Amino acid sequence: MSPERLPTRQIYKGILAAAMAAVALVGCTNDKADSQGGCEVFRVYAQNRWAPLGTAVREEPDVLSPKLDPSFAPNEVIAVNGWVETGEPVYPTNPSPWNSGKWYRVANRKGWVSFAGVRGEPTAPDPTGGFSKEGGQPAPLSPDCEVSIRSTSD
Repeated sequence: MSPERLPTRQIYKGILAAAMAAVALVGCTNDKADSQGGCEVFRVYAQNRWAPLGTAVREEPDVLSPKLDPSFAPNEVIAVNGWVETGEPVYPTNPSPWNSGKWYRVANRKGWVSFAGVRGEPTAPDPTGGFSKEGGQPAPLSPDCEVSIRSTSD
């Protein structure tokens, strides 16, 4: 009994689908913000200190940039591989250092998370109901991980 053979057209469709999936996985970079540089992947945690808990993912390192789904839940681990300083504070009324214009590039999918939205270690909600200036351990900002960006949305 001879093994069944797939028609050639089905084989080519399967190869094409696999190639497209590989390109999608490898090419999972930021569509609008062309970034260069960075470092090995490291972890940060979505903030769990002040409401709203968790952190949003943005298409570009800009608070007015479209929000991408899904966002990260409180204390969820986020793999990042670089950061950039935009010069525009994300939340200018936050206490220092949470009032910066720094953003982390998400490593395993497209998007950016703000410095104010992440921490270097898991945190507990603010027991004072949002009045404590103690925000937790800031996420690391190694100079080796700094990236440069060029906006391609123009």
